[in-house]
Amino acid sequence: MIKIEKVKNRPVYDITVKKNHNFYANDILVHNCAEIVEATGVTKVQKDVLANKELLESLGLGSFYGQESVNETAVCNLASIALPKFVNKNKTYNHKKLYDVAYQATVNLNKVIDVNYYPSEAARFSNLLHRPIGLGVQGLSDIFFLLGITYDSDEAKALNKEIFETIYYASIKASCDIAKVDGAYATYAGSPISEGKFQFDLWGAKPTDRWDWDKLREDIKKYGVRNSLTTCIMPTASTASILGNEASCEAQTSNMYTRGVLSGTFILVNKYLVKELVKLGIWNDSLRRKIIAENGSVQNIPEIPTNIKEIFKTVYEIKQKDVIDMAADRGAFIDQTQSMNIFMDSPNFAKLTSMHFYGWGRRNLMKDEMGVEIIPQGENIEVVYDKNGRPRFYREKKSALKTGIYYLRNKGATDAVKFTTQEEVKSTEQQMAEIACSLDSTDGECMACGS
Repeated sequence: MIKIEKVKNRPVYDITVKKNHNFYANDILVHNCAEIVEATGVTKVQKDVLANKELLESLGLGSFYGQESVNETAVCNLASIALPKFVNKNKTYNHKKLYDVAYQATVNLNKVIDVNYYPSEAARFSNLLHRPIGLGVQGLSDIFFLLGITYDSDEAKALNKEIFETIYYASIKASCDIAKVDGAYATYAGSPISEGKFQFDLWGAKPTDRWDWDKLREDIKKYGVRNSLTTCIMPTASTASILGNEASCEAQTSNMYTRGVLSGTFILVNKYLVKELVKLGIWNDSLRRKIIAENGSVQNIPEIPTNIKEIFKTVYEIKQKDVIDMAADRGAFIDQTQSMNIFMDSPNFAKLTSMHFYGWGRRNLMKDEMGVEIIPQGENIEVVYDKNGRPRFYREKKSALKTGIYYLRNKGATDAVKFTTQEEVKSTEQQMAEIACSLDSTDGECMACGS
């Protein structure tokens, strides 16, 4: 908190569902949730824009010419990529295909800005002026299930960074290519990227050699980019559920749970876990009821192998420091910010304070010309090493994460009584058929998704 000051009345816009006047947002029933209004104030850039009649008319904003200021309303133009779709059969990740999809999604989102309907002129003014888009993801943890690696492993952390580097490169490359034809966005001059600074440059991070960043930097200096922002991590609870993925970049909250939609309440199970247990020949109704009794956790079930337990940890069984570390690792390739949720079994003031300061002080290590990490010195600096003794990052008092937390999630204070039914012996074919989603077939409709 920096300061608190009174402001004049400002218009906000409600999301309203007819008849019941409420809707689900990230599985939480809310009423008429107001959108955030971002007021930029009267800046030199805005004054120059409002005095430039030719520019305003070219943007279709000629009616704003001569105004002293515009109380801009920020607009979200979002899309999410289903990350599991790029896992190859040989358990490698297809970065080229991910690049192609991210590139095309950027082109499409840029078109949305021009053809969109805006609820107010202030929203239209802001969107056509800055042209921000937000390319996000869903199903990061699904990738780790498919690859058979744990969410907090070194392999997962490395892939996490590489995926977002690919998406960031594709989105900036597409935005630059569009600018070659349509020109840079109106307020491009003076921005960090207009000076050749990518997001990872501002974070002091270094990308891999997978993509030609130097060539892209030179193209941007010549042509600019069409969009002021390109990437973000938004909540994807509804769309991820429809596609059968875990939301956003989060680990799973449970291996088995119920979900209520308009068409009813359904029991959902981790399809990847069940497939592994079927392969081992241990999946049956008795084991299913044990997982239910453990609230969706497999850690205390003796017949499940240790390696399976490690892969299928719930988010409450993963260190939240690792969640923050991975958010910071990919943050160097996200020019907006992240909706990062923190999950704590029993949150308290001390835990939350520790968590916020951990994210607030995290810093990526710089490297010298030889690629060797430069270890900073100082009494207020702590260098953090991985299990092999390699320096991963350091901590200081200044901020690293742009957003410290989105939602704080905790377990319920009470535990529901589990009612079980008599065991039923089923064949392997029957078990596999039960977990197959109808999205994979051409006939029928998945009732769990068809709300």
